[in-house]
Amino acid sequence: MMHFKATVSLTLLVLLPSSNAIIKRDISTKILFTEDFEDGQVVGEAVVGAEISPSIPSENLAVVIIGPSNNPAGTGNAVRIVDKDSKKATGIAYNFVESVFQQVSTLEVHLSFSILNDSSGSGHYFAIALGEVNGAFTSRLNRFIDVRLYSDGTIDFRSTKGPDSSNNSVKVRGYNTLSMYANDYNIKSITYNNPDDSGTNNLPPNSIAYWLNGNRILFGGEEYTFMEDRNTLKGTVFESENNFGRFGINSYTRDYGIDIMIDELRISTIIDEFKNTQVRFKLNRKKHRNVFKRCSWVSKTQKRINNFCPKTKDWKDSERVSICSRCCKACKTSVHSCD
Repeated sequence: MMHFKATVSLTLLVLLPSSNAIIKRDISTKILFTEDFEDGQVVGEAVVGAEISPSIPSENLAVVIIGPSNNPAGTGNAVRIVDKDSKKATGIAYNFVESVFQQVSTLEVHLSFSILNDSSGSGHYFAIALGEVNGAFTSRLNRFIDVRLYSDGTIDFRSTKGPDSSNNSVKVRGYNTLSMYANDYNIKSITYNNPDDSGTNNLPPNSIAYWLNGNRILFGGEEYTFMEDRNTLKGTVFESENNFGRFGINSYTRDYGIDIMIDELRISTIIDEFKNTQVRFKLNRKKHRNVFKRCSWVSKTQKRINNFCPKTKDWKDSERVSICSRCCKACKTSVHSCD
């Protein structure tokens, strides 16, 4: 089952531009995305709700739902990702926020997996990736981490900005769990809880930590390594923040003979990054009734319309409504171009 959960702990009221209807729902404070490949999925068919390649599965190239009896990666359904084509790539990706304006700086990702084909020493692999919204993970330049699931049944954790894992190419068989903790802040360290809640660990700026099957991956004498300093829409990973918006797993066009399953995917922020909410105002002019415009950063307690918005008596604080979004765009000139 796939779930998107917004990240502001309040009850949401949304006024719809096309009607007077009000939607009310409860919002989590932390979880961004979960997927267990159950609801809405059909065994033997392509995954629904993800960006996948190819869109239609074949024997040699597929991202397809597998039923419980054939799932070594968890319980219930799972997704099988197979690449036996030496000229084409395959992969799956999810945007766990709606736009680059909602991207986050801290992230924890949990999943279970199984490498089905562990007999090839070709060096071909699936890459697990974190990056910006809509980033094309078939290019390493869009991937901020370097985790590889190899065709010989091993997993590897690499970095060009820090040490590779001390125990490179760990052999993994059957059911496995992987937890990843990433800090995209540039000057602030954070603390994360171990996946078994047995304690906490420090995570310096621009670093990432991995836990495999409940065991911490070591990088020399450290319990973390550094992310890749890729270009972003704001500069580079090491020079900007709020760069996380997408998760994915993919192969390259040259890769083949690789076959894995994944299940139990969960993506959260490590800390509550959502201190502010967006507000939306309704114009009071008769010809613009039921037209809404969104205003730039406004705190929960702010009583006035943000300075980015036109200062006009047509805006009324009584018609302000909190909505579920981390940030928003400045009010637009034309009321007909509201989003």
